[in-house]
Amino acid sequence: MAEAKGRVMATFRFHLIGSNQPVEVEVAATSINDLSQMMSCQRFVEGRLTQPDGDGVLAGVLIATSRVQCVIEAD
Repeated sequence: MAEAKGRVMATFRFHLIGSNQPVEVEVAATSINDLSQMMSCQRFVEGRLTQPDGDGVLAGVLIATSRVQCVIEAD
């Protein structure tokens, strides 16, 4: 688990509707239960990609909860 801006971050693998490959994202949740609670109350999950883009930047992401098909703990 990582820590950013005073929040504990964990990595999860998101399988999104209409996408061929999962996306690994660090989110401010300590467990799958925390993430489940977050997703039940919010329309978007905010996080940061774990793989840098072509410029070496770890991009921030917003994932619409309505597009999430499955989430797997990656840590």
